[in-house]
Amino acid sequence: MKKKVYIIFNDGRRSFHKAEKFGELVTVMDSGYDSEYRRTDVMVNYIKERMAGFSDEDFILMIGEPTLCALVTNVAVELSETKSVNILRWDKIHMSYIPLMVDFSVVKQSQADFNIGEVDG
Repeated sequence: MKKKVYIIFNDGRRSFHKAEKFGELVTVMDSGYDSEYRRTDVMVNYIKERMAGFSDEDFILMIGEPTLCALVTNVAVELSETKSVNILRWDKIHMSYIPLMVDFSVVKQSQADFNIGEVDG
């Protein structure tokens, strides 16, 4: 099976051709995404549909709104057998992607149910 690179957010304004060496490019969210009008459960279900074939060999390309990055990463950890996720980070000095592996098995996970909203404080 060919590796995939899950692009968290792709509005069509950037080229991700340099990430193709890591696998087939798959867009998780596109310009139709609007964080203000989506509930977390709806977003997570949509992300799970887009990432249904995710494997431990695949990559997440970190780009987009931070909350969306967190939700996609959380789904990837759920789908991962090893609880490790390969992440591509852009290195603007060398103009290339740097692959990183993050082991989430060492992070204590909370099963809290939440929705995106204002934080009192």
